[in-house]
Amino acid sequence: MVKIRTRIPEQDDKELFQLILTRLIPFARQARPTIKFRRSEIIDRWRKCRVYVAEGTGGKAVGFISCKTEGQTLSIDMLAVSREAEGRGIGSALIETAERYGRRRGAVLMRLGVDEPNRHARQFYEMKGFQVESYLPEHRMLILSRRIK
Repeated sequence: MVKIRTRIPEQDDKELFQLILTRLIPFARQARPTIKFRRSEIIDRWRKCRVYVAEGTGGKAVGFISCKTEGQTLSIDMLAVSREAEGRGIGSALIETAERYGRRRGAVLMRLGVDEPNRHARQFYEMKGFQVESYLPEHRMLILSRRIK
């Protein structure tokens, strides 16, 4: 069973930034080579979101999801799981946790962007029922969505 909890900045942020650096930024840079990532901008994004963390051994963060509701839409800002923790249901548990959060806040649709080069993430989201809604060629990003169950 995966333990999911809300983000504790002083405890989690080092691992969360490492996940972003290793699991998200490489694909973002393939899609948009000039993109810049600043720690302060990510923290600002998290302040506007609910951030859930998947705990591994010793309370270490092995995955996270950040999301926010906008009207009846739950927007997934970021989702990352460590390579070592892949295949253990952590990504699924994080999506389910975010979905429950969105449902409680009146959302009926989940939406996210995935970098075109990130085929592994695209396959994961398709297995979770997400479908391509649109494509942003200037960002090489697919917008995926699905109804909240």
